[in-house]
Amino acid sequence: MRKAGVVLGLLLLISLPSSPDVQILSSTQNGILFRFSLPPVKVEEVERGGRRFDQPFFEGCGFILDGGLPRLPIRRLAFGVPPDVQVRLELIDRSTRSIPIGSPLLNPGPPKRLGGTFPESEARIALDGFIRSQRIAVVELCPVRYDPISRSLILHPEMTVKLTFIRPSSAPPARFGYVREPEPFEQLLKESLLNYEEARLWRKPPPRVPSPAPQLEGEKLKIYVERTGLYRLTAEELKEEWGVDLSGVDPRTFSLSCGGEEVPIYVKGEEDGRFDPGDYIEFLGVNPKRPYTRYNIYWLSWGKGRGLRVGYVDGEPRIPGATFPTSFRSKIRLEEDHLHSTLKELGPDKVCPDEPEMWYERVDHWFWTGIKNRGDQDEVRLPFKLFDVAQSFSRPKITVALQGGTPVEHDVLVMVNGIRIGRARWSKQDRVVLSKTLPANAFIDATQGDNVLSCLRIDTSEEPNATVFPYHVYINWIELEYMRLYRAVRDALDFSTPEEREVEKGELLEFAISCFLRPDVDVFIHDGERLVAMIKNPLVERVKLDEAERERFR
Repeated sequence: MRKAGVVLGLLLLISLPSSPDVQILSSTQNGILFRFSLPPVKVEEVERGGRRFDQPFFEGCGFILDGGLPRLPIRRLAFGVPPDVQVRLELIDRSTRSIPIGSPLLNPGPPKRLGGTFPESEARIALDGFIRSQRIAVVELCPVRYDPISRSLILHPEMTVKLTFIRPSSAPPARFGYVREPEPFEQLLKESLLNYEEARLWRKPPPRVPSPAPQLEGEKLKIYVERTGLYRLTAEELKEEWGVDLSGVDPRTFSLSCGGEEVPIYVKGEEDGRFDPGDYIEFLGVNPKRPYTRYNIYWLSWGKGRGLRVGYVDGEPRIPGATFPTSFRSKIRLEEDHLHSTLKELGPDKVCPDEPEMWYERVDHWFWTGIKNRGDQDEVRLPFKLFDVAQSFSRPKITVALQGGTPVEHDVLVMVNGIRIGRARWSKQDRVVLSKTLPANAFIDATQGDNVLSCLRIDTSEEPNATVFPYHVYINWIELEYMRLYRAVRDALDFSTPEEREVEKGELLEFAISCFLRPDVDVFIHDGERLVAMIKNPLVERVKLDEAERERFR
């Protein structure tokens, strides 16, 4: 069972490296003045299609990746800005010198004709949005430009840039100040913003949650769901962690919706008309189906009549002649978040051009592991455990999601336990998904050892900037289907009934599920999208665990 997180506000995530090449000259509520000093520019000769090209770069740079245009280095800088202003960028001063160059490396795509110096402008505001309460403006500097007429690079060793904050004269002053964010976000802001100390005082406080009283009627909570599972919201969690006290609300009016449709929920203890300590809400949360959507959004509301509830069926066992299934086809998803990438080349224009402010919610920035860029190893091996694998002739299935880390071409061979899943070829920082039906008994039970997923890099694409792009390819998640015994893991089990061809018409089934550690077990029937019914009257028996069963909980 997972706890759901309730998040209020607009999210936009950008993470950038620290900037020793930038000096903040002034930072006030009226604007920011800074100077950028270009690190030494190096030119590396690369070969593409039998031809030699020049690739300029400098330490800490990103690149222009528009198809058919020169792949020139750029620098992106993140600044915190007040929430109520228009931001105007002005290039105050710059120095200039030029160096000769051969043929600049072009990005993949039909070559485009340049009408003059490229890029045309030396600086622009590339992104403007929020990380929770903090508004951020990302400035993109182009200190290395290309002149196609003289076939030379135009360098700007020193650039002085001014950001002016313009407040509409007719607008009332906005309310802002210091808002302490949860530690992962606070640390990210501290590492990303060049003016963190000043900018943290410019945050926009979230809307205040009304005290429990009649004015609570019609309010809503926004719930972000990333993975499919049974979610529980307790009265204590809502009050202590999110500052939402619903003790004065009739829980019989709780209503949950997703995508404009009401979702059935189970509310423990609602019969007395009070949401007391120990009461809770349970619902089935489903992961989003679109590839560039990270969260499904659920809305919890109250005060507008009785909400939709889960039905009940009687599940009292010990029916004479019932059949006991011994295994079922389990579908699980394995995912851990250890590595972070901004995926800066996978911008809003590619993911959600119509809703750029939703970019953070649409893209997953956290990954399990990966193959390092310019590292000594071209392979990553990821061990994982599978519990209670049943011996069966049914063939298991595996699905693997990979993400490009560098903005170049990728060619990777993926295997599990030495069995080939497939070869993936894709470009830049896009995502690719591989699926494979495996031979029977291809997976190893946890009692016998680990299963191992391996990704072997075949391509020789080079990305010289290992600071900005530390990983060539990331492993995001694994989905597995295999025959499994009816045994709980960490006090939960999502199981299915046998397929129709395995059950006689009219046959009664009785399920015996072992290895729960607590007797207070809730049992639901669901259809993969929502809870259908709660099973009442299951029989719970206390048993003594043997040594092997105790070992699985250590």
